[in-house]
Amino acid sequence: MNRSILPVHLGAVGIAFVASLGLAACTNQAPPPSGSNSSAIAGGTGGGSDPDFNPAGSGGGYGYGYAEVHRVQRDRHHVMDLASGEKTVSMSWRFAAGVAPASDLSVQVADRNLIQISAVGDAPFAHVGLEAVPLTANETYTIVLSAANDTVTAKIVASNGEVVVSNHVASGAAVADVVLPGTFYRASIVSALK
Repeated sequence: MNRSILPVHLGAVGIAFVASLGLAACTNQAPPPSGSNSSAIAGGTGGGSDPDFNPAGSGGGYGYGYAEVHRVQRDRHHVMDLASGEKTVSMSWRFAAGVAPASDLSVQVADRNLIQISAVGDAPFAHVGLEAVPLTANETYTIVLSAANDTVTAKIVASNGEVVVSNHVASGAAVADVVLPGTFYRASIVSALK
């Protein structure tokens, strides 16, 4: 999901896109009282007869604007060079409070997701495309990454040695990227990766 373009509702003024700066915004001002015309398009004053009304919302009244602006956190990438051999990452999923990301962990090759770990509530699962396999919370799993014959393979192995899920993709480079969400999101993955 591309998080660099976020639509923000600005009331009757219209829709704005906050794109190039990677900003997210929210408005939390109350709607105008009934009977007043706050639409700048309709020619209303927005604050009754207030001549100092600012439609951007910074001067009070019932304008619409940014009540809070914060920088969207970037994902944390851990690039693994597989040319020198197989790499492993030990991890477990735990329930954590906070905003849920699109995936708690993903393994990418050439910007394509091989495996993703997500959760619904306190029920984690690994998914490859449309296939979803349940995981057990607080159990240790090992992500095994390898490359051979221009193919990168990623698999999740349970503590008993059973392969939970596996996927591979043709790639000219023997490189995989283990991606964790930015620090703004909940920290459900317990791993040596930071």
